[in-house]
Amino acid sequence: MPTVTNAKNIKPTSIQEGKKHLILCEGNDDEQFLNCYLKSAAFSGHDVSAVQVVQFCGKDNLRNFLRSLANAESFSQLESLLIVRDADTNIISARDSVKGAFEAINLHAPTAEYEWNCDGSIKTGFLLMPSCSNHSQTGALEDLCWKILSDKFGVSTCTDVERFIDSLEQSGKRTYAHKNKAFVHTYFSSTDELIAASIGRAALAGAFDWASPELDTLHDFIVGMLTNHS
Repeated sequence: MPTVTNAKNIKPTSIQEGKKHLILCEGNDDEQFLNCYLKSAAFSGHDVSAVQVVQFCGKDNLRNFLRSLANAESFSQLESLLIVRDADTNIISARDSVKGAFEAINLHAPTAEYEWNCDGSIKTGFLLMPSCSNHSQTGALEDLCWKILSDKFGVSTCTDVERFIDSLEQSGKRTYAHKNKAFVHTYFSSTDELIAASIGRAALAGAFDWASPELDTLHDFIVGMLTNHS
């Protein structure tokens, strides 16, 4: 398989035999999060065995990663391709980045997030975290995670965490470019089971409520990926 040419010299994971639906996501946390979600009861009524989740190791690597992946012989077995990345601070830039990656390998790109394009041989779509909907918001995976914490480890602690982070900011002791990241990891540190955990490890430990309504749009779009297109 061709090697991606980038600063990290990342080699894309091959598409496994029998996998017809590919989800590309930013990093290891996203990959573990999505794999845990697919294995949860939320998809008990759907066959997700043909879905593979692969990380492209950072938004700056997306285009080169996808180009190399498209050169692999196994790429031809795909029926659908979904790209999931953070909106970060600029939704338009994130949207253009994903559409440009599709177009770089001559795939028809959806006009916007939360839309499937079925014009080509591969159905294409993309979602921007944290909303994963057609009403994108700035932010990242952590923003979504903060909204779907389960009560397994005492979700009532969230209010105390928010007060603590807010007090540090208001006192001038700390500034936060992304407060929800601080919220999430401070919450993890307040529990014996999740202390120093990453988002991916927390997902494996059951930290998130996979039945949360906040995940409905993500769920519905993935289900849409599994359906045949004309």
